[in-house]
Amino acid sequence: MVAGVGKKRLAGAREDGAPAGTERKELEEHNEEEESKDKDKGESQNAPKKAKLREKREEALPGDMMRPVKLSRAELYKPPTNEELNQLKETENLFHSSLLRMQIEELLTEVKLKEKRKKSIDGFLHDLNTLLSRIPETQETEASCSGQLSVWVGHLYFLCLLTFLWLLKDGYVFRLQVAYHREPLLMKESITPEGMMKYQDTEESLQLEMEILHLPYLSGTLHGLQQQHPAFSGTSRLAKRWICAQMLSDGMSDECMDLLVAYLFLHPAPFTPPSSPQVGFLRFLQLMATFDWKNNPLIVNLNGDIKDIDYAEIKNDFMAARSRLPVMFIATPKDRKDSFWTRDRPSALILQRLIMLSLESVNTLEKQLMDPLGSHDVKMVFRPPLDLYDVLIHLNSRQIPRHREAVDKPVKSFVRGMLKKSASVKSFYFPVVDYDPVQSYLEELRAAFGELALFCYDAHGGEVIGVLWKPLAFEPQPFKTTNVKGRMMAFRTNKTVMVPNVEAILEDFETLGEGLVLSVEARTEKWSI
Repeated sequence: MVAGVGKKRLAGAREDGAPAGTERKELEEHNEEEESKDKDKGESQNAPKKAKLREKREEALPGDMMRPVKLSRAELYKPPTNEELNQLKETENLFHSSLLRMQIEELLTEVKLKEKRKKSIDGFLHDLNTLLSRIPETQETEASCSGQLSVWVGHLYFLCLLTFLWLLKDGYVFRLQVAYHREPLLMKESITPEGMMKYQDTEESLQLEMEILHLPYLSGTLHGLQQQHPAFSGTSRLAKRWICAQMLSDGMSDECMDLLVAYLFLHPAPFTPPSSPQVGFLRFLQLMATFDWKNNPLIVNLNGDIKDIDYAEIKNDFMAARSRLPVMFIATPKDRKDSFWTRDRPSALILQRLIMLSLESVNTLEKQLMDPLGSHDVKMVFRPPLDLYDVLIHLNSRQIPRHREAVDKPVKSFVRGMLKKSASVKSFYFPVVDYDPVQSYLEELRAAFGELALFCYDAHGGEVIGVLWKPLAFEPQPFKTTNVKGRMMAFRTNKTVMVPNVEAILEDFETLGEGLVLSVEARTEKWSI
C-alpha cells in the first residue's frame, strides 16, 4: 500500500511538472517513519528478554568491578583533569618504587641461602648437635696426631686434624671444635717470682673468651631476634654486602654489623620496626650517616636486659673513658664498658669513610625514589668509587675463588663446581677449604707495608685492591734500622733521613702477587714525596 501511494504521487508530480527530487525526499522520510515504527514495535516485544539478559550479566560481575561505559569521541579525547594527572603521577611513582624494590629483592637472592637448602642444613646441624650430646663421658687420655685422619661415618665424611675436625655434608664443609669453658681462665694464670698465683688478661685469653662465651650468647640472641622480626636477616645481609662492596670488608667485624642492624629493630623510634629488608637497609644507611659516634654510645638492648636507669650509667662511663675507648662504641647487656666487637676495628679513618659513603648512598637512593624519570639502578650504591685510592692493584679473575659473588656478575666464571654422583670417577678427594689466594696476598701486603698504607678489597669477588697511603707515611723518619722497611735514605736539610721508596714498593706489589696481579696502576697525582 505504501509503495502504491508512492508511485501515484511520483506519477502525479511528473504530470504536473513539479520537481521529482522533492517528492522522492518525502517518500524516503515516509518509509523511514514506517520502518522505525516497526523497529520500535519489535524492540518493545524483545525488551523483556534484553532486560533479563542484562540483569544476568550484571549479576555475574563483582560488586566492586567498574561497569563498562560507552564514551563519545569527544569525551574519549578530551584533555585529562588535574585529578587524573595526579593519579597518573602516583601510579608512575609506585611503578618505579616497585622497580627499586624488585632490584633489591633480586640482590637479596644473591646473598642469602635458598629456603630449601637452609632447612636441610638446619635439620642436619640439629641432628649433629643431638648426636654429639649423646657421646658418653670417658676417661681422659692424652692424644697425639702427626698428620690427619679421614673416615666415612654413614653418609658423612670426617677429616680429623689436631685442633679441630672438618665435616663434609652435601657439598658444605663444617668445622667442629671442642670448647672447654675454663680454658680462658687457665690461660690467664701466671706464677709470680714469689710463687703466687696471678690472673691477668692476655690477647689469647680474651680472644678465646670471646669465641667460647660471648659469641655463642650473641648468636643465640640474634636468632631469637630473627624469630620476632623476619626482615632482620635480609637487612643484615644487605648491610654486610654493602660494606664489603665498598671494599671495607676487613674494616668491620660481622658481629658489629649484626649489632648495628639489631639496633634498628630494637630501637626503631620514631618509626615501627622495619617490615622488609628494603626499609631496613635504608634505615641502616641513615643510622651510619647521622649517628654521633664521637659523643654517644650505641646501646643495643638485647632481650631487654638493660633497664632505664642503666642508660645514664652507661653514658656516664662512656664519657669518662672516651679517650681510651674505640671510635665506634657499641654497648650490650653483657658488654657495657669495653665494646668487645669494635675494640680493634673499625679505625677512625674507616669509620669516617663509612659515614661519607652512607650519606652518599642515602642521597642516591632517595633521588631515585623521588625522580621517576631518572635512572633506577639500586646496584649503583654497591659499586665503590675508586677515585679515592692512590694505587689500584688489578687482579686476574681466574685466580679469584669468589668471582661469581661480585655485584655485577661476570660473563664468564671459572668455577669447576661439584662432582656429580653419576660421574665415572670413583676416587674421592676432600674439597679445598680456607684457601683464598687474594686473602693470602692481602695478608702479605699488610705484613710488609701495613705501616705505610691501607689495603681495601671486596672479599666477595672484587677484581681490584685499593691502596691508600697513610697520612704520616711520607714524613721523613730518622735513620734507624727499624725504619728501613720500604724506605730509602735521603738527605734533607743536611740530615740523613728515611723516606718511602715508592718505586720499589710498587715493584714489590707485583712481585708478591705474581700470577695473581695483572697490573699496578699508580695514580701519581694523588701522592708525592
